[in-house]
Order: sequence, then structure tokens, then C-alpha cells
Amino acid sequence: MSQAKAKVVSQDTIEVMTHIADKITLSSTGKKIVISKIAQMLFSYGSKKTFSKGQYLIREGNSDKTVFILLSGEVEILKKDQYGNDMGVTKIRDGGTILGEMSIFLDEPRSTSVRVSEEALALEFTGENFLAAVINTPELAMRILKSLSNKLKSTNERLIQNSACEAKVKQKGIDIIEQIAEK
Repeated sequence: MSQAKAKVVSQDTIEVMTHIADKITLSSTGKKIVISKIAQMLFSYGSKKTFSKGQYLIREGNSDKTVFILLSGEVEILKKDQYGNDMGVTKIRDGGTILGEMSIFLDEPRSTSVRVSEEALALEFTGENFLAAVINTPELAMRILKSLSNKLKSTNERLIQNSACEAKVKQKGIDIIEQIAEK
């Protein structure tokens, strides 16, 4: 993998970007956008893009290595069911949410799809530039660790819930079999 090169960003440039970022609005809705300082620093690694409702940022099964940081708008996370249909898992409105990083770190195809459900603004990174940003921006590395930890926690909670449901179903099955056996 060749090394990605980030532009050198001076303090003056950061101040100008901060000033400009404070005035950014979505063109079609006129909504004010709040952009975090981390996102402002990352403009040198990624490019800001607007995505329309229905547009896919990520498609399950694809091997591309693009990463996004949602700045505003809403996206939905989709997972294919056994018939290949996209099923909604959750919606995300949180500015600063990182999307697509797992594929980069695991070097595997995408595990879910991400579709825009309300016009969205995001920073888009090539995998190479995203890794360079992680290496050069400790705040981003910490945010990723927190994000991945939260994803793991959420998965653990769902597994515990599913296990509890499964145990209840098994017990109900045992109760029914015992009732039938007694008759």
C-alpha cells in the first residue's frame, strides 16, 4: 500500500476552515450544520460531499475501502435478509459518526449497506487517506476506538437478549413436551 499524503494545514488555515465551517448550510434545506473540530482538521484528508435521499454510501458485500464521517443528515444501516432484501437495522443522525471503518481494519467486504434517508453531508475518504488521518489525528483514533467499543457493546447486548429469548423458547418447548408426556 502506498503512503497517502495529507496536505500540511497551518493554524491560519484551521482558523479559516473553522470560520467557513460555521457558515455551511445544506443547500436544499437551509439547515445549519455543526461540524466538530476533528472533522474540520480532517478536511485535508477527505472531501466534503452532499448525498441525496436514497443514495448508497456503502453496499453490503462490496470490497471498496471508502470511509465516511457523517456531518449532517440521516442514514440507515441495512443488512440483507436470507432472500437478499435490504432490512433496516438502525438509523443514524449523529454528526461525527464514522461509517465503513470496519472494512478497512478487517480487510473484508462490507458487512452492511448504508443508504441516505435524509439529505446528508459527509467527509469521504479513500482507505489510504483514512488510515493516514488515523495515524496523524489522535482524536480520530480515540473516536474510532470508542465507536468500535460501542458497536461491540451493542452486539453483546443483542446477543444476551437473543440468548434470553432462546432460553425462554427452549423452556417453553420442554414444558410442552412434559405436558404431552404426562397425558
